[in-house]
Amino acid sequence: MTKKIFLFLLYPSVLTVTPNSFFLVLLAGLAVSCSTPKPAAAPEKGPGFLAVSGDSLLQTAFSLTSPAFKGRLAGSPDFDSAGSSLLTSFRRWGLKPVLQDSSWIHTFPVVIHDFDPDSAFLLLGESVLKFGNDFTPYYPDHLVSHRSGSEVLFDGYGFNSAGLPEPGVPVTATGKWVAIAAGYPEILPKGTRKLNLDPGGLFSKLNWYYAASASGILVIPDSASLSEFKDRAQFLTGLNMALPGSDQGLPAGKKLPVYFLSESAANTLLSLGGLDPSEFRRAQTSGKMLPSAKSGVRLSSVLKLRRREEKIGNLIAGIPGKSKDEVLVIGAHLDHLGSVTNGEFFPGADDNASGVAVLMELARVLSLDYQSGWRPDLTLIFAVFTAEEEGLLGSFSLAQDLDGSHFKIRTMVNLDMVGRESEDSIEVIGDDRKDPNLHQLINSLSGKNGLFFSRKLNQPGIPGDLFYRSDHYSFARFGIPVVFFTDGMGENYRRHSPADDYHSVTDSPEKLSRTKLTRVTQSVYLLIRHLTR
Repeated sequence: MTKKIFLFLLYPSVLTVTPNSFFLVLLAGLAVSCSTPKPAAAPEKGPGFLAVSGDSLLQTAFSLTSPAFKGRLAGSPDFDSAGSSLLTSFRRWGLKPVLQDSSWIHTFPVVIHDFDPDSAFLLLGESVLKFGNDFTPYYPDHLVSHRSGSEVLFDGYGFNSAGLPEPGVPVTATGKWVAIAAGYPEILPKGTRKLNLDPGGLFSKLNWYYAASASGILVIPDSASLSEFKDRAQFLTGLNMALPGSDQGLPAGKKLPVYFLSESAANTLLSLGGLDPSEFRRAQTSGKMLPSAKSGVRLSSVLKLRRREEKIGNLIAGIPGKSKDEVLVIGAHLDHLGSVTNGEFFPGADDNASGVAVLMELARVLSLDYQSGWRPDLTLIFAVFTAEEEGLLGSFSLAQDLDGSHFKIRTMVNLDMVGRESEDSIEVIGDDRKDPNLHQLINSLSGKNGLFFSRKLNQPGIPGDLFYRSDHYSFARFGIPVVFFTDGMGENYRRHSPADDYHSVTDSPEKLSRTKLTRVTQSVYLLIRHLTR
């Protein structure tokens, strides 16, 4: 499950791509439409239902999380190798390519930016702050080439006296850097706080600083957002991947540098401003009025980026239906976070070897049904997405290419993080936002195989709203009815639980539940049989 979608409002970024890799094949256009699923009757169980195997599910998950694939970074040879192993299975089970060019791969172009770490630094007084160690871009759209030096202005929390996200220094900020504190002032009207991955409502303030012609923004972290720094450094100081010509983020997005400081860098800045870091953080944590900083603090910053274009792709396989044009898409993202500098890698067992394992098992057992004479009304498309962790790039590109083609997508089913937490429940998100009949159908299937459908995370506007954070959203943007199955590990991430493995090297396959994976597969099997008869 992507965190970046929430960091920068659903827009891209990433890492290495090999020009002659497994995923370099062209795809003709396709299309999108939607329709109402049939109401549920008695669950249909072909031979595939009883063939669902916990051993098979775990074997796939353990394979994808092995050192051979080193964290499956989007665009890397390791990702391509993992995809090749899945394609071998699709072929063995008798699935077919369903794209117009008879290719198994849907490819799309990406723009990649990288930088020389030695060319990126801030100077605060006599201190040299290193990019990635002491500061990171706040989100990927803020990776912009620049060279600037100026005075630093302190603007508190960036809220005006009425508690609105209107900075207090729009006139005097011209050509200067502005330092703002993450968090919320006590004056903010009750009920208006948004406790999400945007500390202090930064996104809502950027336009003010941009309009004021500020040179850049420095975010002084509070205790809550400090826990984000390591993750930001991992995600945002490597290569940055985006879709060509995409208009991403806020208007200031690609023009205004916004840096998130580490605790030590923030302490350096505060001390240069004549402030006691401990006193400042106590006030910041409680939302109290912040002490005034002295003027005259200066910094300079340089960041040089290089740009190139590559192609990456999604793996697509199908089971033919009575209608070749009307399709049901079942998707799961294969990519994860790759390796870290000390030789470790991110296994990505729950995120998202678990979802891919369920998708592959569904393909296997539904192919058994097909071989036994079952012919679905709709063509089934199994989509193994790339670059979900980089802003849903793969799924968005596929959904966009499908729009306007001969294909009519009736429903999209997304599997992302489905192997942890309660063995008898799964979170269901988004099925009620496009088509009430889909919602009714899914309700009728809850508990049919010992797996009940929870909707505690299916609440629009809740912190970290998961509806926007995985591949189903790419299809929902085109009006397609969607349903997202997830175990809710994202909720643990917001709690920063000691047992939290989300986007961590500790997300390992032995922690996956065989029972849960089996039940999820069987429940989604029943849903697919209902949607395609």
